[in-house]
Amino acid sequence: MTKRAGSTTVETNSNRVPNISHPAEVAKLIEQAAATSCAQLLNAIRRLRLW
Repeated sequence: MTKRAGSTTVETNSNRVPNISHPAEVAKLIEQAAATSCAQLLNAIRRLRLW
């Protein structure tokens, strides 16, 4: 399902709360997602000539 959605997954050896046991990895993934989302939004706005 993640391939069809074009999603990114990260696997870690962790318990059920990876943001506590692996905070750096979780933060990096969130930062990457935010940057990608912003870039995609800006590209869509440019295509629509709204900016």
